Amino acid sequence: MTEKKIDNRTYLLEMYDGSKRKITVPASWKVTFGPAAVPRQSGVRGNSNAAGKMPMAIRFYESKDQQRAIFTDVINFRDMSIPILEERVEVKTKRGTLSVDGANRNVSMNATIKQWLNPDEESEEQNPLLDFDPMS
Repeated sequence: MTEKKIDNRTYLLEMYDGSKRKITVPASWKVTFGPAAVPRQSGVRGNSNAAGKMPMAIRFYESKDQQRAIFTDVINFRDMSIPILEERVEVKTKRGTLSVDGANRNVSMNATIKQWLNPDEESEEQNPLLDFDPMS
């Protein structure tokens, strides 16, 4: 008997409280995103969002009539197979003393580093420290 391989898809959810979650489901599952429910009256009780706002939710369905999960207070989400690069700008400052014609001068130099990095791969290799000595 051959085992059928199930293709999975991983989603990154960014939550209202700033946390992130990774959810892996079969690729065939339907995904919807929208308000968690329609309010019967103005104002929603028990919501972690600002008062009176409907929480946003992502829902996963195995089939048309079989909902498998709902996550509320989701700000946004994306399929992790979509490659993302974000620009990161870092300014490094080096201060020192420079001798010019027998007089000492305090100097400061700035270096701006702009890099396109994959936010899903946080590592020291992607964020190298700038090692420069403008005084040498």
